[in-house]
Amino acid sequence: MEGFYVVFDRENSKIGFAESSCGANGKMKSNSRIIGSQTRSYYLLLNEDTSVKKCYATEGYDDIDSVIRMTLYVLSGISILAIIPSIFLMIKAATLISKELE
Repeated sequence: MEGFYVVFDRENSKIGFAESSCGANGKMKSNSRIIGSQTRSYYLLLNEDTSVKKCYATEGYDDIDSVIRMTLYVLSGISILAIIPSIFLMIKAATLISKELE
């Protein structure tokens, strides 16, 4: 559904689709078309002072890779800290079982 907005009309209890204004100059493909019955009210709801700049973020996400990498390291550390006691308990249980079998 790339290139479309989902429009919720609460007054008339309807859900519809309208073409996005992001497709012309944004990163989205603009080959999408709506087929079927359409009402003009859906189109008017979407075209109130829309701008391509509002469609996608252009700046502010330059350092997202470093944030994701840091999150990866933190979660890896937490996982290792959680696995170490489990491994210790498994080794202890294995030694107790082997002593009982002797």
